[in-house]
Amino acid sequence: MRSLHLLLAIEHRLPYGEPDETIKEAMDKAYRPLIEKLHEAHHVKLSLHYSGAILDWMKANDPRAVDLIQEMSDRGQIELLSGPRYDAVLHSIPPRDAHGQVTAHAEAVSKMFGERPRGMLLPMGAWDGVMPRLLAKTDIAYTFLDFRLLRAAGIESPEGWYVTEREGQTLGLFPYENRLNQLFPWGSARQIALALRERLLAGQDLVSVVVPAEWFGMTPGSHPWCWYEQGWISSFFRLLRSQSSWLKTGLATSLIEQQRPSGRVYPIAGTPPNTALPSLALGAARAFKRTFELLERGDDPVLDEAAPWVLGPPWEAMLTRHDAANRLHKYMLRVSAQVARLHKRVDRHRWATMRRDLYRGQGSLALDPSNGLRRGQIRHAAWAALTAADHAARTEQGRIAGMYYKVLDISCDGDESIEVVCDRLRAVVHPSAGGAISELQLWGVGNLINTFSRIQELWFEELEADSRLPALVKGGGGQPEVVIDAGTTEFSSSADVDDPEPWPQPPGLPPIEGLTDDMLTADRHRRLMFLEHFLGPQTSLQNLLLGQHPQAGDFLDAPYQLARAEREEDGDFVIELGRDGEVMVGNIRRMVRIDKRYRFTPVSGQTRLSYEISNRYQEPIQTTFAVEVNLNLDSQLHKRRYLQFADQKKAGMHKAGQRSAIDFLELFWEDLGAYLAIQSETPAELFFFPIYSPAQTATGYVRGFQGLCLIFAWEMELWGFEKKKFELVMDVQHRPSEPKMPRKRKW
Repeated sequence: MRSLHLLLAIEHRLPYGEPDETIKEAMDKAYRPLIEKLHEAHHVKLSLHYSGAILDWMKANDPRAVDLIQEMSDRGQIELLSGPRYDAVLHSIPPRDAHGQVTAHAEAVSKMFGERPRGMLLPMGAWDGVMPRLLAKTDIAYTFLDFRLLRAAGIESPEGWYVTEREGQTLGLFPYENRLNQLFPWGSARQIALALRERLLAGQDLVSVVVPAEWFGMTPGSHPWCWYEQGWISSFFRLLRSQSSWLKTGLATSLIEQQRPSGRVYPIAGTPPNTALPSLALGAARAFKRTFELLERGDDPVLDEAAPWVLGPPWEAMLTRHDAANRLHKYMLRVSAQVARLHKRVDRHRWATMRRDLYRGQGSLALDPSNGLRRGQIRHAAWAALTAADHAARTEQGRIAGMYYKVLDISCDGDESIEVVCDRLRAVVHPSAGGAISELQLWGVGNLINTFSRIQELWFEELEADSRLPALVKGGGGQPEVVIDAGTTEFSSSADVDDPEPWPQPPGLPPIEGLTDDMLTADRHRRLMFLEHFLGPQTSLQNLLLGQHPQAGDFLDAPYQLARAEREEDGDFVIELGRDGEVMVGNIRRMVRIDKRYRFTPVSGQTRLSYEISNRYQEPIQTTFAVEVNLNLDSQLHKRRYLQFADQKKAGMHKAGQRSAIDFLELFWEDLGAYLAIQSETPAELFFFPIYSPAQTATGYVRGFQGLCLIFAWEMELWGFEKKKFELVMDVQHRPSEPKMPRKRKW
């Protein structure tokens, strides 16, 4: 009798920077129950993958889970899979780091469980043709890949396994079907049996399935569905026992040794369609989703013929759409180059520490719009790790004390930026981004501009729909208990394959309580430091918060020309920028020029920003000039993090407000020992408000605090050809204890 082999891989993947309490919750609700139930089911064989963050936590906090996994590995019941140590997309980092990440993870697995992995899972399912060459010296023999990426290369059926190569280096590929994955865990036991039986009757002898472990207890409704009484896991394991005459579970390494490959294939670079949506603009994402819904219905013959070539874009597409991801990614590459210069030049311990921090900062889940990119805590963990590696590498090279600068295309967008480094901070001035500071890293703390510009996503439509529902419907109460009866799974003929049950759909995520309009809005500009506005007369705190304020000028986030970047005789470093633009006065356009000058002082780390605003016409101009400053570290709101004004009054970073005649402002992150002060020569009207943009987690949506926005505004009247000057001074400090307040500057 012919049989079908089921290769089931369960993926445990949480990003570096995930709080310990979140990992513990995942262990309690999903990971540990699965380990314990699997330990009892000796007849079930499958593969397990644990990301570096989870391995580190298990090693420190759950020795029993480690012992059970090792026991199952020793008896040949499970196979452990590798991957990049901290989930980097391998083709997005230098080959030396790709090799190091995979090797480091394989060694960590080997030390914990006594088994060196032969296979791996790809973060985000992202594929590129260079993968076989990147993995050539890592002992990785195979990986799993979404069948849709193989289908575009001419493979008509996900039968068996395939071989791909690059420059003569080979790699095994096990294709998995996304539609079949949807049955785990939301399909009934009988429905799963019918779907697998259908594939057996179609001539397949091997089926691969890759399922996130969060679906077994973390996603809404999954915990009672999987674990209460005779839940889904027990039902599924009983199914595997009852159908063992034709349905076999197996391990990929054994099957590679026993079965010949089905052929050679060259998959197209890309991401699985279900992970591609955040990489696309809203209109394109909506059309893309609609196309795939039509494809799944299967009632359009033209679309059915085109289906193999409908793919998600390459992973790099998200770097185009999300500036926060691109800035972090390019910093990963620069830090990698710094660390690589020290290979064999420092002792092993310091080298290992720098490389560990580099690998932590390269985690792709901090760049994934559907995972960590919208969560400031995950972004901060990556920035902080890279900052530590960068500072250590520069210190070893003697390139911290004093002032260093470099002019280069730091964002890889074709425009030059200026990187400034001293013993207190690192800053990047980006002329093409409004002449703003796009990165401000305080050594020992992280990036103070870890900001995320509000951008609309397709799933916002679900949030908007939920927000209109009555409160009784909207409330996310407990899920009902679900008991699954495995039912009969005996088959007498091929006619039994017809499945009357509808294809399962997982429950939606619960809505956000207290959803506000500003959370779903889109910003017109990047949230950086020192951006210039000319505000219209109807500007208010509310329309600033919503990003709907009138803009009378064309300077915001617009390119400036770099006039000068050089060190002066006193040791300070000066950057001069300029832009000619327009300001609307009523219905009349007026030509205005802004000359913008940064002065960085190496000893104190102080930054002085001077403006000269010139009226290029004879007629007078009356307007409001404003400077925007956006600040964020880790998106955590804390009672020891606040604004403090010159009159000693305080405001939490979650507060919105407006104050007049402000010439001195301080921000405290007391729990981190970080401090920032901004002083204005000319008293200003100050608007301050928090930025929120929703984020998704395994358990639901969160509000997603993205940082604090400060806008200093001055009413201004310029007569014909008149010039006016404004000056801001910024002091930033990091102390291991509570920061000491400096004296207010006298002009």
